[in-house]
Amino acid sequence: MRIPAYYMKNAFHKLDPKQFRPVLDKTPLWERPIPKYPVYKDGGPQTRVFLCHFWMKMLKPNRRQAKDVVNFEVHPQMSKFDIKQYLEKLYQVSVLHVSTKLAPGTPVEKEGAKGRKYYSHQRPDRRLAYVTLGRGQTFEFPDLFKDKEKLQHTADQNQSDEEATEKKRVAYKHFDKLSIPPWFR
Repeated sequence: MRIPAYYMKNAFHKLDPKQFRPVLDKTPLWERPIPKYPVYKDGGPQTRVFLCHFWMKMLKPNRRQAKDVVNFEVHPQMSKFDIKQYLEKLYQVSVLHVSTKLAPGTPVEKEGAKGRKYYSHQRPDRRLAYVTLGRGQTFEFPDLFKDKEKLQHTADQNQSDEEATEKKRVAYKHFDKLSIPPWFR
């Protein structure tokens, strides 16, 4: 059998597919395509998904909202049905309603020559989901800094440590010139 000419030009037939694996691993999750599942036919095996292709990230709300509403940033290809199924199947949370919104990406501003600012690129768009939990379920974002007194104590301790290091720095200011007489330092 003769090899076609385009194979000879590009020599793709000689490449090992394992060489392309690092390229796939470096692409961010939100840019990876979600594979389409095969269409179910009568008598065929049931489609099984062992690892979920989607991801969800819980967001802290910017303003006050009802205790039964939770904010998420989700994979851009997730639908409302996918979000509901994701929460119900994986976390056994009853979901009453899901609404989604596409937040446009913000431009990234950089500083160029002579202090001029320019936009280098734009961050990718984000899909936000607002999930209303079922009857009787509430969610309150946890307060990670309950003990503010302990935080103030550690801040005071850090300030005293900074003062001690400043005293040491002043004391050893001319440490490298100890061989020179003090009146010349």
